[in-house]
Amino acid sequence: MFLRRNDCQEKMHLYPSSFLMLLSNIAMLIQIIECLSQMSRL
Repeated sequence: MFLRRNDCQEKMHLYPSSFLMLLSNIAMLIQIIECLSQMSRL
């Protein structure tokens, strides 16, 4: 039980940076998809 709680705290400590990385990756993907859709219209 104690180990699990420690693991959870570690994950919560690592969460913000990984979440920001995920958000920036999603933003890049959205930009790429928008570019492709604009190119396909032309």
